[in-house]
Amino acid sequence: MERAIRSNARPAPGKNVLLKLDEETNRRLIKAKDRSRRSKTAEAYLRLKDHLERFPDFYNSELAVPGGEKEE
Repeated sequence: MERAIRSNARPAPGKNVLLKLDEETNRRLIKAKDRSRRSKTAEAYLRLKDHLERFPDFYNSELAVPGGEKEE
């Protein structure tokens, strides 16, 4: 019996994301969630949301800086 191979070409059906973190990033996220008293999931969500708000079009800008302003 052949195993089906999942294609990454289609969009995900939901709003959930699975992340694999390296040890250092995981350690830093755990320290941050301990300081804020949030869950690890809530801390990761808020940090990702903040990043996307501060850098809304990161890969299409010539030089992005915090706040969405371009540096001259």
